[in-house]
Order: sequence, then C-alpha cells, then structure tokens
Amino acid sequence: MQTADVVVVGAGVNGLSTAFHLARAGVKRVVVVEQRHLAAGATGKSGALVRMHYTNEPETRLAFESLKYFQNWSDMVGDPRRLRAGVGLRRSKRDRVQLRPSLAHSSSSFP
Repeated sequence: MQTADVVVVGAGVNGLSTAFHLARAGVKRVVVVEQRHLAAGATGKSGALVRMHYTNEPETRLAFESLKYFQNWSDMVGDPRRLRAGVGLRRSKRDRVQLRPSLAHSSSSFP
C-alpha cells in the first residue's frame, strides 16, 4: 500500500501551489490527485492575467505577495528554461498559413 504525508485534492494553481509549498517546507510525501487533468477547472479557464489592482484588501495583499515570485522566479522556484509549454495544432496547410502570423511571436518552431 502506498501512503502519503499529505494528499492535495485538485491540480489547479491553488492545489499545485499548496503541494509546492508543502514540499519546500519539508513534507516528504506530497501527493496531488486530480479527477480529470492539470488545470481542468477554474485555472484552465483563466485568462492567465497577472494584475495588481483589486478592490479588496485580501486580493491586493495576495497579488503583492505573488509579485515576489514573478520577480524572482529562478531563485524561488527554479530555472524557467526547464519548464516547457506549448500548443498542438492539427490543421490544414491553408489554416497553418493563416495562423502563422498570430503564433509567430510565441513560438520559434511553428511549422
């Protein structure tokens, strides 16, 4: 039987952040469980905007604290070059030609 010290339910930004911080705090066996796939809920539906202007104090404080991560990502989380992100497209040649200008800024290997 496998065991864990902590089981985190949900693999969105909150669940994964919780798991990350538990591991950094020294918890050895952290397991994240997700019903569907990474970012399947609200995280995946987010516009992924980073902003600092909120109308309530708790959100403002949270945004301000998270700014430290964006400013010091390599020191706090690790080398961002090791992270890989992308999009897979299966389109006709005509669609690829039309999409190329829109995607050129975000990918150096768009076919």
